[in-house]
Order: sequence, then structure tokens, then C-alpha cells
Amino acid sequence: MTDNKKIDKQIAEALNECFESMLIKNEPIDSCLARYPQHAAELRPLLVTMKRALEASALSPDSTFRARARYEFRNALYDNVSRKTRPFLAWRWATVVSTVGVFLLTSTGGVVAASSSSMPGQPLYQVKRTIEDVQLTLTPSQAAKARLYATLADRRVGEIMYAAQKGDVNLTEDLTRQFATNLSMVSAIIAPSRSLTFGGGSKQAVAPSPDGSPEQSTTVTSAIGATNVPSAPPPAINVVPAPTPTIVAPTPPTVTVTQVAPVPTATFAVPQPTITLSGITDPALLKLLQQYSVKNIAELMSILDKVPPSVKTALLAAIQAVTSGYGQILGT
Repeated sequence: MTDNKKIDKQIAEALNECFESMLIKNEPIDSCLARYPQHAAELRPLLVTMKRALEASALSPDSTFRARARYEFRNALYDNVSRKTRPFLAWRWATVVSTVGVFLLTSTGGVVAASSSSMPGQPLYQVKRTIEDVQLTLTPSQAAKARLYATLADRRVGEIMYAAQKGDVNLTEDLTRQFATNLSMVSAIIAPSRSLTFGGGSKQAVAPSPDGSPEQSTTVTSAIGATNVPSAPPPAINVVPAPTPTIVAPTPPTVTVTQVAPVPTATFAVPQPTITLSGITDPALLKLLQQYSVKNIAELMSILDKVPPSVKTALLAAIQAVTSGYGQILGT
């Protein structure tokens, strides 16, 4: 057994033991890490991620659930150790993500549904992000993964609006970067040789403003002054009745109607625009991106005058990133 595999097995055993202690005994992380000081640096971030997700979901598992969870966790953990092909540390994160996903996706449906609309800083937001990681990990198809990344980019825009309306500049900027990352992943699947550029360039975000040209108004003033003109007496008018005219109706012309043969109607097949993903045609992705583009740009612009002045610059940068990103990926 190589040194790396030996260390992997040791960490797997420690992670499994700590997981059971956290799940069954509600043992604190520090107490668990004290038994494995040589691996504490690697175990801590993994255990913290698991603990936050479990706490946020407010799980109260019964004995049957605990037994199944322990079984599933051990299987996933040691399966990753035995057949890992990913870099030295990557499999550990994948194991934690997939294991927490088992909890959230199979045992807490109500929590999962509630977390989907949670925002940064709210109790279930960590669950929402963990589920997103699980979905990305478990999505094998490149076409489906591109659609998922597009959906995640759309979610980040909603969170950008939330952060901007709260006046949180740093969070607005951070979420804008996350949006750019998700949309860049879509681009990487569609066209691996092309990269998106967010911010700068020739496209500038412009705040919505009324028409710059002032309204031209014309004031019409009467040039005729008030003049006193003596009134003349009205002339006498003799009314003579007019003679009654005689009207002769003309003879209507004869109209000859010639029947014209109908022109045959030609039917043309109009090709629909598509995006090709590694040889797979996926019009669903194109439609999704077009819908998100229109919706997200309009919604961001709609709050520009409603956010605190301190966050307007960050929001304008977000609008520029969203407009530029969708424009490049859609070729508009």
C-alpha cells in the first residue's frame, strides 16, 4: 500500500468514526479531532461542512435512519478510498457532499423545499448550497450539467438582488463573481475554447434614465390684441327658395367575373436555433438561457433606484456582468 493510500484509509476511518459520534452522540467537533491530532487539519473543514448542513436541516433521525445513514456513509467512504481516481484531496470533499446529500435528499423533503428559496445569512442557505453541490456531483450528462449551471447562475442573480437591497456591498460583489463562475461553466461545456469576459470592455452598464433630450414645449401666444370694433348692423337678406333638381339614376355597368385558380401554398420548415454540446443538440438549454437573460437583466434594472446609494456601484457592476455574460454566451 502506498503512503498516500495508507493516509487516505486512516483519514477515512477517522472521518467515519467522527461522523458516527456527531450523528449519534452529538459530539462536538473539537472533541472528536482531539483523538486524531495528526489529521485534524484535514478533518476539520470536512466535519464543519457536514455539521453545518445537518444543523441547518434540523435533523432528528430515528434509530432506523441512523443505521441506514451509517451504512450508506461507510459504503460511500470506503468505495471512494478503494477506487479513487481523483486528486488526493478531491475524493474527500466528494464523499462529504454525497453523504450529506443522502440526508437532505432522502430524509428531509420539507427542509429541501424550504431551503430552495433561502437567501445568504438565513438558516437554510447552507443546505441550499450543499444540495447544489450534490446535484452537480450526481449529474453525469454534460448537457444536463450545463442546464444546471445555468439554473445556478439564475439563482445567484436572485441573491444579488437580495444582497443589494440590504445594502451589503461585499456580498453583492461576491455573488456577482459566483454568477460569473456558473455562467462560465456553461460556456466551458458549450465551447471549451471560448472564455467569457465579465466587466470592462466596450459594454458599459448604464443606469436607466429618462430620455436625455429635454422635452420641447411650444407656447403659442395670440398675436392679436384686443380691439374695439364698432358693430355694424346686419344686412337684410332676402331668402329665395331654390328650384328642385331632377336626379336621373345612371344605368349600372355590367360586370364580368372571371374565376382565378387558387395559388398553391408553399410550406417551409423553419430551422430552430440550437446549441451543440459535445455532439448533443440541446435546444432546451438555449431556451433556458434566453429566458434567464431577459428576466434577470430586467429584474436587476428594476431595483437600481431602490437600493441604498452605497451599493449602486456594485449593483451596476452586477448588471454589466449579467448583460455581458448572457450577451456573449448567446451571441447577442
